[in-house]
Amino acid sequence: MGIVTAVHAEKSDHDQPVNIEADRMTADDAKKVSYFEGSVVLTQGTIHLTADHMTVREDPEGMKYASAFGNPVTFRQ
Repeated sequence: MGIVTAVHAEKSDHDQPVNIEADRMTADDAKKVSYFEGSVVLTQGTIHLTADHMTVREDPEGMKYASAFGNPVTFRQ
């Protein structure tokens, strides 16, 4: 079973840098995708997200999108 939910951040969070920590990271520069595995922690301002693994993609316009997976993924703000 999968659950998809949108996350709404405080306005000031948008201006903060994104930091992702993980046990392992691999990147495919040609496809503009990065894979993070093991104890993944994403922070941005008041946002704190933990996951088992995460995929970050960049679209042609430079927008970045993250998909988090885990048992469970947690989100705190």
